[in-house]
Amino acid sequence: MNTELSPVAVTLLQQFESKVDEACVASKTAYGVWRELGTWAVENFESNWLRLSDVAYMARFNADEKKAFKARQKELRNIVTTKAEARGLSNPRKTWADFVEYAKQAAGLSTAKKSKGGTTSFDKVCEALRMLRNHVNEAGVSADFMDSWGELESVALTDGLLKDTE
Repeated sequence: MNTELSPVAVTLLQQFESKVDEACVASKTAYGVWRELGTWAVENFESNWLRLSDVAYMARFNADEKKAFKARQKELRNIVTTKAEARGLSNPRKTWADFVEYAKQAAGLSTAKKSKGGTTSFDKVCEALRMLRNHVNEAGVSADFMDSWGELESVALTDGLLKDTE
């Protein structure tokens, strides 16, 4: 464990480690222990460590804070995977992934899998429009094209093919 932590943080990590050990044992016979542990972790460690891939959210923090969130996530992951492995769970990394999923649910964060475009024609058109909007300004296209793009973007917003960026 990290010795630079406050006594309260060390105690919380020790409690977490004990609860992970109990969850590993109980998960072989009981349902919902990882969900309960995810809720406990969010209540005691907040949710910043769950949002590392949320670029807009992380932009609020300085480098030291981001580093602390990453360190917290790494420490929790190491505890879960080490205990899961020691208790003979078949897939410790999946145990971690499930735990994170439950913690995100407890924190009220989206757990939907993000896809790179849908399977329907509508989804593909929406994705193409989003991609165009993200890159058209840097493409160095003609003024006529930019005028036409403005009209197309306006219609796409009206039709619900694009979301407003504001």
